[in-house]
Amino acid sequence: DTADEGRPDLQEHLTALAKPSSTTTSKPRHCFQNAMEIFCPVAGKWKVGPLTAKVRCQPADVCCRGLYITCGGFDGEDYHRTVEAFEPELKLNSWRSLASMVVPRADATASAVDSMSMVLV
Repeated sequence: DTADEGRPDLQEHLTALAKPSSTTTSKPRHCFQNAMEIFCPVAGKWKVGPLTAKVRCQPADVCCRGLYITCGGFDGEDYHRTVEAFEPELKLNSWRSLASMVVPRADATASAVDSMSMVLV
């Protein structure tokens, strides 16, 4: 029993991820996602969160100043420069675009320097 059972858009999305891939990449289709899950330690349950604008695999993710930030990634065809942020404290339940990176990348790491409000990828 989850809060997302009444959201057919998410159920359809999650069902599609379970289908075999028709792409030529060696990565399984379920690797390329724009879904996130949110864990509530008080309730001890997971729920499906908002979808990102880009489907991606192997992004560099980091938390900085209350934002969960996902950078770049690979969608099976292209590497991305795009950066999106989710701010759980605002309770908007959505991602917003941030300035894109100069170089597209995937399978990278990201680190936050909170004292300087910087993210290094």
